[in-house]
This record gives sequence, C-alpha cells and structure tokens, in this order.
Amino acid sequence: MDFLKALKKNTVPSMEDFTETDALAAAWLSYYDYIEKETEGEYALKDIDSSVDGFYYDASYRKDAKKLFPLLQKHPRFQDWKIGPFFRLSGSGVQTDILRIVLPSGLSVLSFRGATPSFDSWEECFSFGLDIETGGEKASLSYVRKVLNGSEGDFVLIGHSKGGHFALYVYAHLDGEEKKRIRKVYLFDSPGFSNGSASIKDDPKVIKFVPPRSGIGILFEEDPDWFEIVRGHSFFSYGHDALKWPIQNGKFVRAERMKRGSEHRRKAFNRWVKSLSREEIAQFVETVFTALKKTGRKDFLDYFSHRKEAKRTLRKSGYYTKERRKYVRSVLFLLSAFYLFPSFRRKIGQKERRKA
Repeated sequence: MDFLKALKKNTVPSMEDFTETDALAAAWLSYYDYIEKETEGEYALKDIDSSVDGFYYDASYRKDAKKLFPLLQKHPRFQDWKIGPFFRLSGSGVQTDILRIVLPSGLSVLSFRGATPSFDSWEECFSFGLDIETGGEKASLSYVRKVLNGSEGDFVLIGHSKGGHFALYVYAHLDGEEKKRIRKVYLFDSPGFSNGSASIKDDPKVIKFVPPRSGIGILFEEDPDWFEIVRGHSFFSYGHDALKWPIQNGKFVRAERMKRGSEHRRKAFNRWVKSLSREEIAQFVETVFTALKKTGRKDFLDYFSHRKEAKRTLRKSGYYTKERRKYVRSVLFLLSAFYLFPSFRRKIGQKERRKA
C-alpha cells in the first residue's frame, strides 16, 4: 500500500514521533505554489485554498500531487500543520524553494523542493557536475542559517530529488552548534555531489531513501552502501515518485539491494562525468540551456507542449549551429559509450574540443 492509498483508507498510524511518511508528506508540500499567500505568513494546512490558478502547475508528478494535497488537508495527523513562510529564489541558472512547516509538537521542518520545470532550475541541476557551489546551494545555506538564528527549537531538513541535494548541502556546511539543532535529515532519491564535499554518509542523522531502480538518487554517488533501499516502481522514472513507494506502519518497505541495471547506470554516469573537464561540462551546459532559452518557451512543460514551434523558433535564432549540435552529440555519445561498454576509458582532456 502506498502513501496515497493509506491516506484514503485512513490507515496512517497516529504516532507522536515524526515518521518517514511524515517526512514524505512534508517533502511534497514544497511542490505547491504558495506564492498567492503572504510569503512571511503562517497558515494551517487545512485552511489553504488550492483552487487558485497555478497551484498545481509545476508540482512533481502532478497527478499524484493533486490527489495528495486534499487528503492531507482532511487527515487529522496533517491538517493542523502550519505552512509558511515560503522562501523562493529563481532566475539566471538558479532555483531554490524552501517551505517552513511547524508541527503541533513545535518541531520545525524545512522542506526543500525539487526541480521546477524551468530551464534555470534544470541548468543548475546539470551544473552539479562542475565541482563548484551553485547559487541555489549558497542561497539555501544562507536562508537556513537566518531561520536558525531567528528561531528556537529543533529542526528537520527534508528534500526530494534536487531538494534533497540542497538539504544535504546545507546540513554538511552548518557548524557544530547549528547541527545540534537538526534532529534528522531525510533525502528522497536525491543526487549526490561530484566533489564529495557533502559526503557525510556515516552521520546517523542523515537517511537517504532510494528505490532499487533509481535513476536520480544514484547520480554523483560513489558509495551506495549507505542508502536505505526501499521498494519502488519497476521503471526508474516512475520509481522517482516516492508517493508510490509501499509503506507499512509509517515506514517504507525495504528492499534487499539495488538492481543491477541501476548500479550499472550509476557507475557509467560517474565515469562519464569524471572523464569530462570542468570546461567541457560548462560548455555543454551553457550550449544546451542557451539553446532551450532561444526556443521562446518559458519552461519544459511549455516546450514539450509546443515542440514544433519551439524548434522552428530555435532554427530562426541561428544559435544552434551545426558545430554546436555536433559538440552536444559528441558529449552525449561519451555517456552512451560508458553505458554500453564498461571497459571504455577516456582521460580528461584526451581530445581537445573546438569551442562552440
């Protein structure tokens, strides 16, 4: 039984402690657009009007997200959670949204949302391979420190996908006294770090849930032994939808191990990233996302809804030249080579690439 079904049947257990499924609910609450509300306000979950335009527009796995919110509003365990304030920073290759939730017990939760459909959000995701601090990482750390300095009590940090990456980054960069106030860090199928700067897998406060066929949580991870492997959908993109993970008594049902295909993808991806220089990665990211922005569409949802028009607009712009297309394809070819041929090797800088 997944979380949505458990809510419908009212079988979510009434426990005083903060559970794994509570963390899942908090993670998904960050995906809704509360911008119509006062960003400095605080509202009971049961009182929030979800009928406003755009409330569900860019929620992850929108179909399930639309089912989840009203179920949480009606459930006695969640309806009195206090939502707000909501921190948002986006634009110019940066996106981070952080929702504060206060439970009736007084425990505060900081929920970092995953990627939005915007090109800037995904550009930052691709930039994780550059071994540099991104704007979203730095902004998230600054905001959390501000919240800690202005509040009392303990906190839980939570994030799904890109949001989990930010949550772990923040926790890893807090000082000793600040970390004492973090009760737990919950990560849901979130990518790791290419430079290992946030590799704190031995910290008992940090728990990372990954489905057996993960395609996201395995990225930038050298050692999967610290993952909590949970049962998920058989296809990795659907497995990323944590709302579909089976639960029992407030916990996710564990699986024995990662699937062989997921392990293969993890190793191939990491070898691909390591084979590219920082300059090559930066050029690849800049070329791809400049081209996407030249299509005239506002985000990926808009792009895929108007793909033919987007391609025509891109051709008219003259940006995506034959040389740039060739460069992007050559970098993607390397990824396929690492995936198809485990013995394939390429030294960094082995082949100089012409600037696009």
